[in-house]
Amino acid sequence: METEGNTGQEARLAFGAALREHRTRAGLTQDALASLATRRGAPVTQTMVAKVERGARPTPVEEVLAFARALGVPASALLGEDRGDVEDAQLRTLRAAVAEVERQHERLLTAARGVQRARAALEAVPREVLDRLDPLDRALMDEAFWTPVQVLQRQGEE
Repeated sequence: METEGNTGQEARLAFGAALREHRTRAGLTQDALASLATRRGAPVTQTMVAKVERGARPTPVEEVLAFARALGVPASALLGEDRGDVEDAQLRTLRAAVAEVERQHERLLTAARGVQRARAALEAVPREVLDRLDPLDRALMDEAFWTPVQVLQRQGEE
C-alpha cells in the first residue's frame, strides 16, 4: 500500500537524482551549484545540495526554482514532468526515421528490379538489330546498363 510518506520520499529521491544528473551534466560541483542557486534567489549550501541529491531533505519551491535557473533548465526537468515527453518525442522521431529508411530501401529495391528487367530485355535484343542502331544511340544504351563493376573494369583497361 502506498502512503503519502512513501510518495513524498520517492518524489524527493527522484528530484535528487534529476538534480544530480543535471548538475553533473553541467559540469558543476555541489558547491558551485549552491553558489549559483544562492545568487539566483535561494540561500543554499553544499551540504544542503548533498542532502537534496540523496533525497534526505525536502526542497522548498524557492530552491527548486533557484536550482533550475542555476542549471539553465526548466523546473519541470528537475521534477521529472517533461522527461517522458522528451523520450516519447525522441522515440517518435526515431520511429519516423526508421520508417523513412525502410521506404527508401523499398524504392531502391524496386528500381534495381526495374533495371534488371530492362537489362534482360536489352540482352534479349538480337545482335543484328543492335548493329543497325545509330552509333550514338548504341553507345547511350550500352552505357545505361553497365554495372559499377563493369565501369571499374573498363576504367582499369584504359
